[in-house]
Amino acid sequence: MAGVVGDFAALALLEKRLASLGKRGTRDAVKAMAAEASDLVAEGFRQSTAPSGVAWRPLAKARARNRRRGDVGKPLMDTGRLRASVPAAPRISGDGFVITADPIYAATHQYGRGPIPARPFLPLPDLPASWAVRLRDVAFEAVDSAAE
Repeated sequence: MAGVVGDFAALALLEKRLASLGKRGTRDAVKAMAAEASDLVAEGFRQSTAPSGVAWRPLAKARARNRRRGDVGKPLMDTGRLRASVPAAPRISGDGFVITADPIYAATHQYGRGPIPARPFLPLPDLPASWAVRLRDVAFEAVDSAAE
């Protein structure tokens, strides 16, 4: 059996609040959620965890030699290029936002390939419940601020 589980009463309340505020309320809520999502990605890099909260597999011992060149010994932090590619200001369009990672090797780290284990840093394919709660909360705060 397939289905969708969620707090539909809270969703209906948010929809009602957004409708009363019009496009400005929606835009404010989306901007707040985009900023929070960007913070959540950065938090995952700092803690070396996937959006689901699962810790990334540690680096292989062979990588420890790179520490002499400034590598902090944490996964996906060798140069900082991948982390820096996830924008601090996601693209906002209409009633949604997009967070991307630009380096060509981003998909290899997100999904894994060959001997490289998956170390997901974006919430794909599903949004974890902890993210949904935080995004919902900031959306409500933005809408409440816009209503004042």
